[in-house]
Amino acid sequence: MDINAIKINQKNPRFIKNDNFYKLVKSVKEFPAMLKYRPIIVDNDNIIIGGNMRYLALKELGYTEINEEWVKKASEFTAEEIS
Repeated sequence: MDINAIKINQKNPRFIKNDNFYKLVKSVKEFPAMLKYRPIIVDNDNIIIGGNMRYLALKELGYTEINEEWVKKASEFTAEEIS
């Protein structure tokens, strides 16, 4: 999947900065398969509902294509799973 097909959620209430962000980047670099178990969740317009920082970590690492398993549509989950 083209990483640019995914859109950052401008209303995301959570951002991590500096050391914590680079720890996440390091984690994603060392264990990218983790994203299969903690995917980026998007709505029908490909706007991120969950995983904004994982998405930014992938961008920081220079990913242009990402594994389809790393992105899930919100419609695949129940309301309880999303919240």
